Amino acid sequence: MDWTSRHLRPHHVISNASSACANSSAKSRRPHQVPGEGRGDREALHGRDLREDGHPPAEGDACGVSGRWACWHPSVKMINNPLEARFEEQLKLMRVLCDCYDADNEVVALSIATAVRVLVHDTSKSTSLLTHLDKKNGQYLSANFKTPKEIVHLGLVRRINVGVKDGVGGEARYWPLRDERYFPSPRQQPRLLRFEDWWKEHVFQNDKYCLTRQDLVLAVANKDGGAHVDSEVDERYDEFRKSWSGGSTLVGIRSGARRGYDNIPIYPAIRQIGYELLQSSFADKASALIDPAA
Repeated sequence: MDWTSRHLRPHHVISNASSACANSSAKSRRPHQVPGEGRGDREALHGRDLREDGHPPAEGDACGVSGRWACWHPSVKMINNPLEARFEEQLKLMRVLCDCYDADNEVVALSIATAVRVLVHDTSKSTSLLTHLDKKNGQYLSANFKTPKEIVHLGLVRRINVGVKDGVGGEARYWPLRDERYFPSPRQQPRLLRFEDWWKEHVFQNDKYCLTRQDLVLAVANKDGGAHVDSEVDERYDEFRKSWSGGSTLVGIRSGARRGYDNIPIYPAIRQIGYELLQSSFADKASALIDPAA
């Protein structure tokens, strides 16, 4: 007869096989009653399992056989978390994720968005790492800019096409502004902004909707696969989640063939946000972790 059959109580949820074992053994032996306590009192222990001697576990007792009863600690002591070390880890993580994205792994943008959220996003129930460390009140790099006569503003990305011939083949993509693999980045002077201005700056805009960096990061992290997936997303976000969200396609001059883009603008925009964060003033003390071309 094993420990489980002697000590499981009615409130435990167990598998069918374990139930049969427990029911048959219960007829032959029941858990030892705690002195001075009836069944109702034992149930009032609220999940505290009995030790092998039939008594509740004392404070500091180790867990039982194979962890089958939980340690009983009336209070859990909280200790300091070395946040500077966590900060350096998060910056290093951001750098590794950005490198991975640049190696043609766009899906890593999901994790970049989550890392950005950890660093900067505060709510009534959670505190960002930068706020914990009093580093949030710095200057944040913004490469967002508008070009004349643009139909749809995608301020953190550009449109590139390489090897497309008469509207066919090649590569047509939305591209992070900082990536100069094929063409030099636009040379507009980047700006330095306070956090709230940077976080809530309009970076995507069409004739119906606009999105900020905050909108993009939280939609990806909280709703679209970064840290969680919801059954619904904001219509404004979805408007820019299509290959045609930039409002243009490539058309062959002779063939008339229409060629869409091979990706969506959301992910390269997240990559650009990661770059901007790594170039912002709060990261200065961790400059050893950061490549100037990050």
